[in-house]
Amino acid sequence: MLLKDNKDFNFILQLIKTSKFEEAKNKLLSLEILCNNDFTFYDLLAQIFDKLNLKEDAINYYEKSLSLNNNFYQSKFNLAVLYYGLKNFTKAEELFFQIIDINSSDFRSYYNLGVIKYEQKKFIESIDLLKKSISLNKNFFMAYHQLGMVYEALKDFNQAIICYQKSIALDKEGFSLSLNNLGNIYLDIKDYERALFFFNSALKLQGDKSSIYFNIGLVNFQLNRMSEALVFFEKAVELDNKNLKFSTTLLGSSHFLEHNVLYYKKYSKIFRDNILKYSSSEILQFRYSRKNPLRIGILSRGLRKYPTGYFLLDLINNLYKEKSLELYAFYDFDYEDEYTMQIKKNFYSWDDVSSLTDLELINLIRNKGINILIDMQGHTYANRLQIFANKPAPIQVSWAAYLASTGIPEIDYIIGDPVVTPDNHKNIYEEKIYQLPNIWCPLSTSDINQIYLKQKSTSQDIVFGCFNNVKKINDNLISTWSKILLNLPRSKIYIKSDEFKNNKFKEYFENKFCKFGVLKNQLILEEQSSREKLLECYNNIDIALDTFPYSGGTTNLELSFMCVPLVTMSGDTFLSRCGASVNKNLNMTELIAYSFDEYVEIATNLAKDPKKLNFIKLELLKNSRKSNLFNIKAFSKDFAAAMHDMWTVFLNQNSNNNK
Repeated sequence: MLLKDNKDFNFILQLIKTSKFEEAKNKLLSLEILCNNDFTFYDLLAQIFDKLNLKEDAINYYEKSLSLNNNFYQSKFNLAVLYYGLKNFTKAEELFFQIIDINSSDFRSYYNLGVIKYEQKKFIESIDLLKKSISLNKNFFMAYHQLGMVYEALKDFNQAIICYQKSIALDKEGFSLSLNNLGNIYLDIKDYERALFFFNSALKLQGDKSSIYFNIGLVNFQLNRMSEALVFFEKAVELDNKNLKFSTTLLGSSHFLEHNVLYYKKYSKIFRDNILKYSSSEILQFRYSRKNPLRIGILSRGLRKYPTGYFLLDLINNLYKEKSLELYAFYDFDYEDEYTMQIKKNFYSWDDVSSLTDLELINLIRNKGINILIDMQGHTYANRLQIFANKPAPIQVSWAAYLASTGIPEIDYIIGDPVVTPDNHKNIYEEKIYQLPNIWCPLSTSDINQIYLKQKSTSQDIVFGCFNNVKKINDNLISTWSKILLNLPRSKIYIKSDEFKNNKFKEYFENKFCKFGVLKNQLILEEQSSREKLLECYNNIDIALDTFPYSGGTTNLELSFMCVPLVTMSGDTFLSRCGASVNKNLNMTELIAYSFDEYVEIATNLAKDPKKLNFIKLELLKNSRKSNLFNIKAFSKDFAAAMHDMWTVFLNQNSNNNK
């Protein structure tokens, strides 16, 4: 019997129309014996299982449909789309090409193949396939939209704008996709007013609003309006909590404001609850060895001239000499520089993984037999935290790049030190705290030893300075710094940021100080410069002012290398205690404040006391570069010991496991 001839057919369609998928599934299953030769029956059953997020069952029923009629377009197309959604691009491509073999004018399959090639970053192939789709249907606005996305990825903004405008002209229903992406282009080129115009225009049209809210959040983030940014990120997550980009961006951005543990845990749970978990049949079995050398994997986008690279440059060289460890790099970025070349030669194995799907990356790590996998990304841009939820390695560690909990219970440890991760902070973290004895991470110095160090003579014209990410400089901090500057009318503050290339932003930032009474001539706002030039600029600073609640990490280590005293404030999170850890290791605990008032008092009094300031500078000259902050050899031994300690704990807990 054909399903459409069954008396219950219209009733089943009504159940589906009203989203009563569970009832529809049960009703269809009761008819399977009657309809077991009807390929349309199995296609409809597969669609319902797909709606119920039972993907493996959906695949099985699509395959049953195709076993009865291998040329049935709907099942083949739907199955291809399902595989695409599961990031199984190989099977999706195979099916779309089968459809094209049957019907060479199927513009939708060419379009979907173009989307897959875009996802794989094979942009030239994507362009060819999308142009083929357009040649078959010149009114298919989605193909123009996707073509715009490819050109946007290639930074060919002129071509992207042309494609988006064509898509908008053809889109008779008035969807918001291309307007939203036009806003993205202007966001990328830092034309924030025009970006907001297109985003707000998109909000008035049909379509998913979550991406638009997210992008408005990004504009506010770029303009240092952190509270507003979080409001829009929250709206995006509320509308689409399955989009990991929304929740991970919200989590990463939340650190720029006062930390709320419950807030952070709420969105951490949303993030991890929506990570795709692969079945055991899709993932290779563990292949790790229980004996030395331990295979240590590092997953990072930063194995280059980047803060992660500044940490690892000398450390990897030292760890390479540790016979009990083998280092495996999983480099998640498509660009290499001179730092990459230096770091790369000290890894036992190096894999470029930026083009791999999550499943491919998980299986690569399993195949390499990694004992301990270290994440050096956390909730930063384009992270791969979702692979950690699938446990590609027996032990997983968060270290150095993201100084907060990932919220992923499958990550076993976060590496800190006694100051940044004290024992009484355990409740903040999903991971177990592993404390290194001195500092959570050192700074490599072989690349900056040649930087000229000159002590600025102390006078009444004190220059304070902060070269941290300007997004860390929030309104509370500006208010606090303004009090210091008003206490010392001849003082200045020196801030460097790439954002100051934008004159509108620079003026906007100046006015934040001026509203507290600070004069413009007390502000030295410079564009960012090369790292070498930036380090030399520390010679022009008397006292560095740390940001709060998002303290400097790499920046605080660099200014300490340049022997600049740091006034910092200690808070209740890893990120708000980095400066305190740096000063503890320098024996400069008198420069650690525990309130804004104390912060102002310490900075003001130090600036007013040239004798004390000169003494501190001399102490830094004598001791800073000999401290734990730059002692790579000692840190290497501590780090290697930590890896073996973690592995020993694992073996003891899994003593009955004969792998």
